Amino acid sequence: SAATGLLLFRFLPLFAVLTVLVGYQLLSGWRVIYTQAQGPALQDAVWTALTATGAWLLTPILLARHQGDPTVLWSTLSALCCILLYDSLRWLFPARWHARLWRYEHLYKMIASIFAMLSALAGNVLRDWQPWSQILPSVIGIVLILGFGWQQARQGYLAKP
Repeated sequence: SAATGLLLFRFLPLFAVLTVLVGYQLLSGWRVIYTQAQGPALQDAVWTALTATGAWLLTPILLARHQGDPTVLWSTLSALCCILLYDSLRWLFPARWHARLWRYEHLYKMIASIFAMLSALAGNVLRDWQPWSQILPSVIGIVLILGFGWQQARQGYLAKP
C-alpha cells in the first residue's frame, strides 16, 4: 500500500526508502527459509542488486528533499545499508554457517519489517511526538529480536549444523 500511495498520490522520499527497506527485508527474510543450509541463490543476488540500485537512486533525492529531524532519515538509510552489506557478505560465508544462521536472519528480517512498518505508521499518525514516535517501535522491535535470538541460542541453534 505504501508503494501505491507513493506512486499514485504523494511521493515522500523517506517513505520511499522505508518501502524499499521493508519490502527487501520481507523478501529476503522469506527467501532464507527456502535457501537455509545451501545459502543464497542467484535470485537472492538479483534482489540484492536491484535493491542496492534503488537505494542508490533514492538517496540523493532523499537528502535533497528531506525536511525535519534527520534522526529517522539516517537510521533508515543506515538500516538499509547494513542489511544490503550483510546480504552481500553472506556470499563469502563458509557453507556450514548458513545452516546455523538462517533462523537468526529470518527472525531479524521479519521482526524488523513489522516494526519498521509500525514506526512509519506511528511517525505518520503521531507527528507531534516525532522522532520518538518513530524510534520507540524500533526499540521495541530490537528488544524482541534480541529476546527471540537469545531463545534460539539457548535451544542450541548456533551449535547445530
